[in-house]
Amino acid sequence: MISVSKQKATNKRLNGIFRPEWSSLDYIEVPNETWFLSKDGEELYEFNNGIFVAHQKIDERVFEVFGVCKVLPPDSIVVNVEINENAIFVEEPPTLDPPKPSWRTVEDPSEMQEWLRKRNKRHLNQMYIEERPPTKVEFQSILSQHGTSEVALGILDGAIDPSTLGLDEQATDFIKGLAKTDKEKTLSMPCEMSRKEFQAAMKATHKDTSSSASRLHYTLWQTIAEDDELSAIHATMISLPFKHGFICDRWKKIIDCMLEKKPGVRKIHIMRIICLFEADFNTLLKWMFNKFIMPNSEKSGLSPNQWGGRVNRSAPACAMRNLLSWEYARFTKTVQTSFLADLQSNFDCILPDMSSIFLLKKGVSKEAAYSRAATMADLSRSVRTVTDTSTETYQHDPDKPSLPGEGQGKADSMAIWTLISSELLEMHHNLCHGVELIDVTGDITSRRVDDAYVDDSDTYATAPDTNTTEEAVSNLQRNSQLWVILTTLTGQLLAKEIENSALQHAKGYHQSNSV
Repeated sequence: MISVSKQKATNKRLNGIFRPEWSSLDYIEVPNETWFLSKDGEELYEFNNGIFVAHQKIDERVFEVFGVCKVLPPDSIVVNVEINENAIFVEEPPTLDPPKPSWRTVEDPSEMQEWLRKRNKRHLNQMYIEERPPTKVEFQSILSQHGTSEVALGILDGAIDPSTLGLDEQATDFIKGLAKTDKEKTLSMPCEMSRKEFQAAMKATHKDTSSSASRLHYTLWQTIAEDDELSAIHATMISLPFKHGFICDRWKKIIDCMLEKKPGVRKIHIMRIICLFEADFNTLLKWMFNKFIMPNSEKSGLSPNQWGGRVNRSAPACAMRNLLSWEYARFTKTVQTSFLADLQSNFDCILPDMSSIFLLKKGVSKEAAYSRAATMADLSRSVRTVTDTSTETYQHDPDKPSLPGEGQGKADSMAIWTLISSELLEMHHNLCHGVELIDVTGDITSRRVDDAYVDDSDTYATAPDTNTTEEAVSNLQRNSQLWVILTTLTGQLLAKEIENSALQHAKGYHQSNSV
């Protein structure tokens, strides 16, 4: 034990030496201008409450009023516009030395917090503003009561035909695919944490882990965990909301911490939200997912093509399988193509009400699913900077839908996307051919359409009929479009357009090699 402790101390000092310099958020950068045109002139960008919104081109210097959140391209130029209810008209920019975006530094704490509150609220509202499928009225009968409605339960049990719900064909097929399998119908999980489980869960978390707007941090909870009687009381207390389906008011207050996506870059639109939830709420979620939900999911079948958020699966293993696919294509002289997809703001675009359906499918009780989603729907968010945590908060507007997003920093966010994406990957597998790897005997075949790690995925296609690039690319366009449709039905949006993605083919590599 002594030698292990000494080694840990040495490693900590070495990590401190090589770790990049870290500082709290003491400034942000915001643009001085509002309208920007991409270099190719195909998209117009609007700075709107800390976020850039991209408007698509209709005609020469004419753009749609509707827009979606995107990152401003670095080669954009500043433009002037005129707006009416039908379109946005861009004035002719100067051809010689057009103006570039300029940025100002915001250091005043109150102004910085105000900007971040506006930015985060606009960021989390993107799903509703852009009217993605789960926000439309046809889905509301399914997602009412935070995803635990009688309609949702009937769909999962196979008692309700989704074609009677007024959904379009694609959404109907998607909802129909959510019906429980025979294995899933046998799943269940307890809702009450035992004393020993409470003690183990609290002691497993490092005492320096940030948490809790209430300032009830892990140090306090770990002290409680030292006493058997207090542990038994608190284990029961934190289990009650999930057991009986109500909300703990203290859990509804969280803190947004802003992290740089790129070291030293503090432009407001490319910062990442990390949420600090109450320590006991997060611990309960971690216990529930690690001990019951993920084992239930593995037992009832998760897609073998999702490598993120699962035990004994890793990014290097996913990359290795990807490499083997391309090596197989190279040696067998097979045309193979791939579409590289990355989802935009993945965890912030997961709708908790929809998450409830996937949790119910894996054995979570109606009460636990309701309590979890209802807590997320009524969050009151503060913003933390170098000076302090803001006293002013933001939340959804009265008579408006709740802000979507499971949030980075919550113990179950990764696992929830694993459950959702696993269902999507299985649906995609059933709809597409993908690639086939056949062993030398011809007896064993491995077929798959995707390799995914969390929200990054590679979609494959080959040309089984002609082994030509034309057929492979045509198949890839179909496969990738189906993947876009499936992810969009859950509220997600691709970070890059299909036409900008890498299309790769393997025919012709090392033609001298024999099979």
